[in-house]
Amino acid sequence: MPTKSPSSKRKKTTATKKPSVNRINKTESNSAIEPQMPAANEYTATHLNLPVTYEEVTSLFSQESLVQKLMDFVVPLESEEEKIIQHLIRAKQSGKILFIYGEPGSGKSTFIESLSWRKHIGLRKIIHINTSTHLPPTGLTEILKVINEAAQQAAKERDLGPTALVLDYLESLDDYPDEAVKGFYRTLNGILRNAPLLILWPVVSIDDANKMIRYSEGVSGTMFTRGEELHRFSGPPIERYVSIAETTIGVSNNGRPITDFGLTRGDLEEALTKIKTRTRSDQTIRRYLELTRETWNEKSGFLKGAIAKIPKFSEVWFVICHAKAEEVVKMFARRGDTIEDAWLANHDALYEYVKGTQRAGFWNARKLQMAINGVIRTRILYIPTNCMVAAIAAYSPPNSAVRQIVLDNGGSKNWTQKHRAKKYFESTPLFRQLAGHPPLVGKRKSGPGHEAINKAEPSFSAINKWLSTERGHDSILNAAIANLIEDKLRSEFDALEVSKPHPWIPNVIPDIRIDPKDTRRHINIEFHFTNNKQPNEVADYCLKKLQIYLQQVEQHITIAN
Repeated sequence: MPTKSPSSKRKKTTATKKPSVNRINKTESNSAIEPQMPAANEYTATHLNLPVTYEEVTSLFSQESLVQKLMDFVVPLESEEEKIIQHLIRAKQSGKILFIYGEPGSGKSTFIESLSWRKHIGLRKIIHINTSTHLPPTGLTEILKVINEAAQQAAKERDLGPTALVLDYLESLDDYPDEAVKGFYRTLNGILRNAPLLILWPVVSIDDANKMIRYSEGVSGTMFTRGEELHRFSGPPIERYVSIAETTIGVSNNGRPITDFGLTRGDLEEALTKIKTRTRSDQTIRRYLELTRETWNEKSGFLKGAIAKIPKFSEVWFVICHAKAEEVVKMFARRGDTIEDAWLANHDALYEYVKGTQRAGFWNARKLQMAINGVIRTRILYIPTNCMVAAIAAYSPPNSAVRQIVLDNGGSKNWTQKHRAKKYFESTPLFRQLAGHPPLVGKRKSGPGHEAINKAEPSFSAINKWLSTERGHDSILNAAIANLIEDKLRSEFDALEVSKPHPWIPNVIPDIRIDPKDTRRHINIEFHFTNNKQPNEVADYCLKKLQIYLQQVEQHITIAN
């Protein structure tokens, strides 16, 4: 698992900050108000374990009992297995690649794992490669090394049956140049030529799969079975969802029936009725289990009782800022189609940086879910560096050191004009989310926006170096962005505070806190300015901050372990 690079030095902490440099408040200050905290939560409920992702399943059971537990509730999919068997037969002499396409939550990971204990399939072994730990520019070379080792072992033990190798979390090769991708396939073709190895490559986009197939065509036509390069995985039949949920609850809760949790079969059937009204892509087994879990939450009052203890609901928005922030953030957040869904933190992606690390001492899959979309709602966004630099140039004090850093490192005098900063800000996810606009579709790969980011890079890098000195502090940057937000969106909120203690969560000082109009919620914005562009930097920052938030909230509400 990647670990945080020490290169990103940061003085920022959650509990201690320099005095506020800016405060904007449209209502009377509430800093002197002592919030009336409710009495200790006396509500208790029989907690329901209902894992909805493969990662949650693996965290619920010990490694020794995992396979047996999976065998107890995973539904065999004979028609899907038969297709895999055909590809394994073809891979007995020389290896093959098979893309497995399925909607997120359709059960791809669980199905692939189930192949290991289905004796009639005859696999020697299933090997997983977590490709998220192999990053550009050397990632493909590292992955090839692992594949080559697996291929050599598979050839030695050919008589025990073919080997399956799974490329987890490698859903596209867009982050690599064309020549590197072609070289990857050229080397892979040589590795597979005499190895009984079937590479299972899960993807969530047919377009990405087709693009990767086209790359291989110029190298070799033998790595894929012509006309069967991609297998469409549909998951278990929807008619079996109710029995899957019932069995899953029993196995995950030491054999207890659903009635122990206040649920009836009618509740499960009602959830099935709801799921059938969704679009086909949203009728996955994961979504159905989520609906079932939501039904239990509503009936038991577990989450409702917890939130009732909170004086005002809090959202935490992590805003990442560096030149490649857009690409990295998409790994940890769903862009979504609506304001409610936009930029919500991706549980599975963050949890990958919990498993097998010291973070597992605090986090488990359920607790992380409570922090992402439970007693706290977490979003992960980004702000382009050109917007950040323009905000500093236009909204910092005229004689401030940080403003001069921008001008001394390629910043144009035009950047000191507030209208330019506001123009950049209008296209950012942060502005659109605060203004109630749906997220923009697509990625800026070229054009004026891309050029502006490149132009801002020297200034942004210099600002990060300044932050690592004794004189630098990110509260000055936060104040500049707060001034920009207030100038552009002053009618959208009742209060905006910079570097002030949270009204009711102890030991938490958000970079910026916003109270939107007509809503019972705080938006706590935490900025991460860094030159470290690795994904583990984002995961490490978000998990550390979230742990502090959740620990403080847990002082006031009961969350079953």
